[in-house]
Amino acid sequence: MGNVEFRVLDGQQIDLDERSFDAVLCRWGYMLMADPDVALRGTRRVLREGGRLALAAWDTPDRNLWMSAPVMQLIARGAFPPPEPGAPGPFSMADTAQLEQRLASAGFQQIETDKVEFDHVYPSFDQYWEMSLDLGAPLAAAMAELDGTTVAEVREAVRGVLAPFADVDGALRIPASAVVAAGA
Repeated sequence: MGNVEFRVLDGQQIDLDERSFDAVLCRWGYMLMADPDVALRGTRRVLREGGRLALAAWDTPDRNLWMSAPVMQLIARGAFPPPEPGAPGPFSMADTAQLEQRLASAGFQQIETDKVEFDHVYPSFDQYWEMSLDLGAPLAAAMAELDGTTVAEVREAVRGVLAPFADVDGALRIPASAVVAAGA
């Protein structure tokens, strides 16, 4: 495959030639950028005429308890700051109307959005908990600051929130929802 090249780039300062790509795919990236609107305009700039962008972001916290349940418990105990309105974060692009407006403002047309629902499946709550701490650096850092009693309280509160998604064998099947969008 001689026509594939990989590079690490800053999504907000895309150092590439104008109109040099047929397509851009960004999964769960724009939502975390400090200025996603600059990034979307930069993406539009590097796409050829008719080139397409496809992106994914997370839907609202209540539709992604697999990710939000631990954070909500930490916020409730004052161990984690609540997200600032408009700040980058996993749920910052959940509003499809707002996302469509962002894409239009960046110069995209033929904009389509949809929500894709699926399950995150974990063999047990213990494995869910371990993976959540392994993959969520801010979550792990906040938990490391807590005493053992509070960690146990948070863990059990999260177990309670997720209990409706437990199978009889203890496996968790937690609903998840993503927002997907495309434009040319």
